[in-house]
This record gives sequence, C-alpha cells and structure tokens, in this order.
Amino acid sequence: MSTRSGQRSSGKSGQKSSGKSGHKSSGKSGQSSKGSSKGSKHHPKPQQQLHLYIAVYTPSSGHYYHWAITIFDEATGEWHTYEVIRSYESGPFATHYLEADPRSSTRCQPLVYLAGRPSTSLDTIIGIITGVLVQADPRWDCQSYVVDIMNALERENLVTEEEHQAAWGQVTGFYGYMEQDFGAQQPAADDERILSDEYAYDSSDE
Repeated sequence: MSTRSGQRSSGKSGQKSSGKSGHKSSGKSGQSSKGSSKGSKHHPKPQQQLHLYIAVYTPSSGHYYHWAITIFDEATGEWHTYEVIRSYESGPFATHYLEADPRSSTRCQPLVYLAGRPSTSLDTIIGIITGVLVQADPRWDCQSYVVDIMNALERENLVTEEEHQAAWGQVTGFYGYMEQDFGAQQPAADDERILSDEYAYDSSDE
C-alpha cells in the first residue's frame, strides 16, 4: 500500500496529487470524524438492577406487623415477594411466594430499601432466600424470617453491613410486640383480589 501511494504521487504529477488529494483527504477525514462522533453517542446501556426491599404490612389482627422480602427486577418489570404465613390462627408458619407489587395492598407501609444488585444476580438471591427455613421455635415469626434472610444475604456478600444496618434502622419501629391491638380488621377489596387473603394469620398473636 505505501509503495503504490508513493508511485501515484510522484508518477502522475502534482495535479492529481493536489486535485484529488484535497477532496479525498477531506472526505475521509470527515468520515472518520463522523465515525468517532457516532461511537461517542452509543454508550453501553447501564446494567439493569434488582431492587430489594422490606415490605411491612399493618396486621389484619393482633399486635405484630407483618414483614416480607420483596424484589423488583428492572429487566422484566416483575415483583418477587417472599414471606411466611399461617393457614390458621396459631398454626405453623409456611413459606409463601407472590408475584404482586406489595404496594397494591392498602395495608402496605412505604417500602424500606435494602439494596440494589445487578439483575443477573436474581437466581443467586432467590436461591439464598428459599434456602432460609421455617423454624420450630414458637418465638420465630414473619419478622424473624425477614431478619434471617437479611443475615443470609449479608453472609453471601449480596447485602453489605452498611445496607443491612440502614434498612434495620428504618424497620425497628415496626419490630416486635406493639401496644396497639389492630383488631380483627377485614382486608380491603383490593387486598382480597391481589393477595387472596394470605395475610389472615400473618402475625403472631402472643
């Protein structure tokens, strides 16, 4: 390539060299500048995130708020909510999964932010959550379940200590026994439609 360009510039006089070189060089330089400007416009898309929250619900009865862990996936626009519930009062707890936005419930308090992680971490996070087992201890309840999940996520470096502490600071006001007896409140119509009454016995009645 370098020998040919040398022959053309020396062999066929300066007319071609001066006549066409100006147009070609300006054309090519223009193209390259366009190419670089195009490249600068096409930034890589930011990685889509998972947003992990603690969902706190006013109980349907008793003195304890109901807690759940919920995840919003930006990649799919889906919610994944994990909780433990009772099928009858004072019965054993069992894990329960929902795909509904927890904010659709009128009993849901403002969500407490826990952490943000790449959407590619979803399967790993779900594996950790589903690995947290229901305990036979009578003092263990839905709040204990969420605390166990938070601890497990921190152990696996999917939630930092700082994130854990910040979220905990926001939910402590809803933790444990409340002086107020919330009474036998009937779920609102939207709760029945979206949540299928799964919170009927969600809190400890001790």
